[in-house]
Amino acid sequence: MNVEQSVARLPDAMKRLIASDPAVQALLERGKDLAEALSDPEWATAWLDGCLDVAQLSVLRYVLYKYGANPFEIERIATDAEEEFGLTGAEARVAVAKLRRSGVMFAVRKSWGDRLYYIPVDAVALWQPLLLPANNRALTSEEAWEVAQNGGGYRPPLSLALLSAWHRVAKQPVLRTAKGAPQQAATARVAAALQLEQAAMEQLLAAYPHVAQLPSQAAFAFDVGLVCGVLTETNGAIRICEEGLDEWLLLPLHEAERRLQTLVMTRYCASRPTLHLTFSATLALEAGIWSTVDRVGEGQGEAEAEERLALLEALGCIERGTWRGQTAIRRRAEPGSLPGAAEGYFILQPDGEVLVPPDVGMRARWKLSDIAELEKADELYVYRLTQRSCEDACRLGYSLAQALVALEEGSGASVPQPVRDALRDWFASLGRTELVEALVLRADSKAVADAIAADEGLAGLIVERIGERHFLVDAGEGKQIRAKLRAAGYPAVDVVRTERGAPGEARHGGEQAAGGNKGWLSGGTALSAFEADKGLPGADELFPGLADIPAAWITRPRKYHPSTSKELIRRAIDWQTTVRLERDGGTRIFAPRTMRESGALWVAEGRWRPADGSVPSGRRTEPASVRAEEIAELMIVLPDLEELETD
Repeated sequence: MNVEQSVARLPDAMKRLIASDPAVQALLERGKDLAEALSDPEWATAWLDGCLDVAQLSVLRYVLYKYGANPFEIERIATDAEEEFGLTGAEARVAVAKLRRSGVMFAVRKSWGDRLYYIPVDAVALWQPLLLPANNRALTSEEAWEVAQNGGGYRPPLSLALLSAWHRVAKQPVLRTAKGAPQQAATARVAAALQLEQAAMEQLLAAYPHVAQLPSQAAFAFDVGLVCGVLTETNGAIRICEEGLDEWLLLPLHEAERRLQTLVMTRYCASRPTLHLTFSATLALEAGIWSTVDRVGEGQGEAEAEERLALLEALGCIERGTWRGQTAIRRRAEPGSLPGAAEGYFILQPDGEVLVPPDVGMRARWKLSDIAELEKADELYVYRLTQRSCEDACRLGYSLAQALVALEEGSGASVPQPVRDALRDWFASLGRTELVEALVLRADSKAVADAIAADEGLAGLIVERIGERHFLVDAGEGKQIRAKLRAAGYPAVDVVRTERGAPGEARHGGEQAAGGNKGWLSGGTALSAFEADKGLPGADELFPGLADIPAAWITRPRKYHPSTSKELIRRAIDWQTTVRLERDGGTRIFAPRTMRESGALWVAEGRWRPADGSVPSGRRTEPASVRAEEIAELMIVLPDLEELETD
């Protein structure tokens, strides 16, 4: 889930608690709501500057690196804490609770009561540059001249690649077969229009429905289109959603590109933390500047790191090259992203060739694709007006006048006379015949057919009477026609036939996206299926049985009988916390983890901690042991719980 969804599910008491934090309050006073405040880089920076708790920072950094936006259980973090970065399990549990108190982490509760904790999927990019920055070094202009850029030809921006794929769906909706898989011929056309390497798409989409029949490029185009609202799926067909398409085409190219890059990062990369972090770090680079690759890709081998960068290159996000034997990368600027830049015009030549510079907007490109054939996709797209393209335009509903208007609006100039004459000739023979998709209404006798024709309620739904007993009726009004026939006393009986597309409503899974549309592919753990956790854990939940022990055990060191000392140590082991003990005339902090007993004697094994009680900022210390007879005074040390007080 993202920040907005996570905040919306919080109980009011938790919202008020998070809102009381000074860093959050400052943004709320400036008119932002709570979700906006917790998504603001200014808040993240302010929270980080004010956080002096090493345990919280260590846990947050570790969760980002190990889990990303994937949910985790507290027991896993508590176990990993000491092994990976030197915290006790108690310190890790309390740190997670405090991070929830600040709105950094969230929790849901399973039906059987266990909690799952997580960082919202869109918050990973908020914390990554602050806690796991990519130490790329920007090359100087002189050094950049030495970069040998990778070959491979032109890679379109993701926004333009998807626009081409979606236009194939506009020309021909993709039907499902009787077995539910999208038709192979149609999906192959969509995949080809996307112009993205299959290997890259297969890396991005680990699994999806009908993988044997459906190219990964087409699966990606369908899923993104459904999530963005450009596509819809009804009655066994994936088709264009006109309302969603209109909204999408109004976006500036750079805004559409940024939205798509964020969607890819949060929807497809979130289940793989290293890829998620690589994507986030790369998108944070300054566009157009070559830099060396350092921390991006850390944690796996060189081959795996190169695969991730190759995926970003295939998606049109970055360019790769080699500088002095090292991999160099450069983030591509989003199309039309220059400050204050307005959308440009395409150039219509007198011979019918159309040149489309990078700054031409999506609406103009879409209309041009309706009426012209794409000849070349490069930095400069090239289209051509032909007789066949005019036939396609006519099938999409264009008249000659509408085609001329689209060309004039897109080029910002009058249509050259040779082009105007050619279009007039080509459109002259179009539209004389048409195939109409309709339902056939059949009566069992001429008398019944005459009665239907005379019925005023049915008259407006009949397209044409085509015989004594047959009518063509509007296929889109089937439900209303059935109701009218029933009211007239002639209820219709449907004849079942095998259709090309499998009937049924939308069949796409996955967790609901931020915009409210469901995608076609399934996501990871659907956190929205679980109930949001109602509040922070109390001291007795963090440390079960705390109320049952003498207060002195956790408030001041004292000398105890060996049997009582053993009970204190056992309790500390259960809680995964530390003890303060006097040994050889000095006071030390010890983190016991196991105990070995031999009659009345016992030995606690664990690790020493800094004598001042501070949290270590590195890895664990070496193993150590303490014998019962060595201890003079003893007390259990719990992490500071003051920040968790809610009264």
